[in-house]
Amino acid sequence: MHCSVVIESGKKVEKHLCESCFREESTSLEKSLADMVRNAKCECCGGWPAGVNLGIGPEWLRMPTLCFQCAMRYQGLLMSELDEVPKGGEDIGQIVERVKRRLLRGD
Repeated sequence: MHCSVVIESGKKVEKHLCESCFREESTSLEKSLADMVRNAKCECCGGWPAGVNLGIGPEWLRMPTLCFQCAMRYQGLLMSELDEVPKGGEDIGQIVERVKRRLLRGD
């Protein structure tokens, strides 16, 4: 079952479609996003993701696709790294990349 909200003739319309109707009516972008969400796994442990990274924004800002437990660990690592950086010190992008590497290594 696919649930989506679209604007038709200026009005918000909610659609509930079965898999075959979704495949028939959807654009290629909608289909690829649905496949991405359906096939997503936590980049750290392979578990069910809490959210999916759709690749929007600068690379350094994108959070890895993580399950809830790994996302909490990522948040903790990031906060501890930010606490240790002096003002005007390291670039935020470098810090985020370092935290991603630590998380994926299992630090």
